[in-house]
Amino acid sequence: MKLHLEIFGIQNNIEISEEHWLETCPTQFAITAQTKRAKIGVEKMLPVSVAMCCYNSASRLPRVLQHLAEQQIPGELEWEIVVVDNLSTDSTKEVAQTLWRKMSSVPMRIVEENKQGAGFARYRGLCEAQYEVICFVDDDVWLSPDYLRLASEIMSQHPQVGVLGSLNEGVCEIAPPHWYERFHWSYALGPQGEQASDVTDSRGFVFGAGLVVRKSAWQEIINKTQMKSLLCSGRQGSHVAGAGEDSEICLILTFAGWRLWYDPRLRLCHFLPASRLRWGYLCQLHKGFGSATVHFDAYYNIEILPMDLREQHRQKWQYQVFGLIRQLLCSVGRIVLKPSLLKEGQQHMLDIYHKVGRLSEVLRQRKKYDLTIIDIRERFRPFKNARSKEHKQA
Repeated sequence: MKLHLEIFGIQNNIEISEEHWLETCPTQFAITAQTKRAKIGVEKMLPVSVAMCCYNSASRLPRVLQHLAEQQIPGELEWEIVVVDNLSTDSTKEVAQTLWRKMSSVPMRIVEENKQGAGFARYRGLCEAQYEVICFVDDDVWLSPDYLRLASEIMSQHPQVGVLGSLNEGVCEIAPPHWYERFHWSYALGPQGEQASDVTDSRGFVFGAGLVVRKSAWQEIINKTQMKSLLCSGRQGSHVAGAGEDSEICLILTFAGWRLWYDPRLRLCHFLPASRLRWGYLCQLHKGFGSATVHFDAYYNIEILPMDLREQHRQKWQYQVFGLIRQLLCSVGRIVLKPSLLKEGQQHMLDIYHKVGRLSEVLRQRKKYDLTIIDIRERFRPFKNARSKEHKQA
C-alpha cells in the first residue's frame, strides 16, 4: 500500500502494508481501524453476495443471469449468488441452477423462504449472504457489467456507508403511457441525487432495485435488537399492493448510525412488462406505499421522549384512524369540486390511494399498532442511548 503523507509540512511517499500501519499507528490518534482505513484511502475489494429474491421467476431468469455472467470481476474479488425462492410454483429453482452451471463457475446457492412476501425474502437473503457486500438483484433487474465491481469499491472507500443506491433506467415492454415520465420514480427509476453523495438527510432512503447493503452493519443491528423479520412483508406473490421493505432496511440502518450513499456510476436496467404500465397498477402500487408507512411509524417514533404527551397521543391508533378519515373526506371533497382530478395521470388520485392504503393497514394493525411502536423502541434502545451520548459530547 502506497501512502502520500504530509508531516510537519514535509511531503513523504512511503510504501507500507495496511496491517503494519494499523498496528503501529500512534495511539494518540485515538481512531478505530475502520476510520484509519477511511483516512488513508485504503481500497480493499470487499467480497460480494448477490441476493436474488424470486417468486415464479423461471421465464425472467435467463436475462438476469446473463447480465450477472457478464460482470467484469477482478480476479481477487470473491462473489456468490444466493437465490431466495419465495414459494415459487414454477421451475424457478431448476432453471436457475441449470442455466448458471452453463454460464459461470461462480458459486450459486438456493435457499427457500416459506413465508410469502418480499420482506421475508429480503431478510432471508441478508441472513444467508456470507460476504460483506450484499447486492439485491430482482428478477427484472439487469446490471451493467461493472456493477458488482463498483459496489465493492464504493463500499470499501466509504466505510461509514451502510446502504448504497444506483441510477436505474426503465426498459418498457410497450410504449410507456403519457404519465410515465412524471411518475417514473414510482418504479424505482431515475437519479437519486445530482451527483455521487451522501443522501441520508436529503432522501432518507434509496431504491430497492439494485440495493446494496453492508453485511457487518446489518448483522450488528440484528445481534443487538434480536429482530427476527422486517415489519413490512412487501409484495406477496403476484399481488401488487405490497411495498416498503427496502425503505425499512434503510430506516433501520440509518437509525443505527450508518449512512446512505448514491453513486450514478452504478447503473442498471429495470424491465417493466406491459401489465405494470397501466394506471390501475400504479394506483395499487401507491396503495402499497401507503400501507408500508404504517410500519415506518414505529421507527420514526423511537426518539419521542416519554414526557412529550402530545407526541405520544399522536402515536395512538385512534388518532391515526380519525386523522386519515378526515384527510380522505377532504380529498373526496376536492374531487366533487373538481371532477377532472379523477382523470388518469392525476397526482391527486395517487394520493388518495396512498391514504386508502395507509388507513387499511392501520385498521388491520388495530391490535398491534401501539404495541409495535413500544417493541421497536425497546429493541433499538442501545442505539438510541448511543446517539444521545454522541449528541451530549458534541
